[in-house]
Amino acid sequence: MGSGKTPFTTITSSIRNFLTMKLLVLLLVAGLATAMPRKGNRPNGPKQEKEDPSTIIRCMAENWQNGESQIKACRDCFKAVDETDEGLTKAKECVSQFLKMENEACATEIAALESFEDEEKGMAVIECFDATLEKANNERCLKESSSTDVAG
Repeated sequence: MGSGKTPFTTITSSIRNFLTMKLLVLLLVAGLATAMPRKGNRPNGPKQEKEDPSTIIRCMAENWQNGESQIKACRDCFKAVDETDEGLTKAKECVSQFLKMENEACATEIAALESFEDEEKGMAVIECFDATLEKANNERCLKESSSTDVAG
C-alpha cells in the first residue's frame, strides 16, 4: 500500500463513486420518463368535451334491453345538446326519444323548464329523473328477487 491509502479510504471512495453513479443513472431515467409523450396527450387531435356521467347512466338504464347501439344513439343525442334555446328543444327531444320512463314521470317538470338559465327548474327535472330511475331500479330489483323475507 505504497500510495498512502488505507483499505478503508479505498472502500469509502468506491462507495462514493457507486452512489454518485446510481444518482446520475436515476436522474437520467427520471429525465427520460418526464420527457416521454403521455398516452392521450395528443395536441393535434380534436378536443373532446367531457360527457356527463349521469347521462351515460340514464341512457344505459333505459336502453340496455335494446342493445349497445341504442345506448350509443341516446348518448350521441345528448352530446349534440348545447345550452341554447335550440339545445333545450333538442334535449327535450332526446328525453322523449330515449328516456321514455323519465319523460312520462317528469312531464310537468320538463314542460316547466324553458331555459338552461333557470337552475331551480333544471334541478327539479334532474331530481325527478333521479327519483324515477331509483324507483324503477328498486322495483326491478324487487321483481327479480326470490326472497320473501321482509326487513322490519
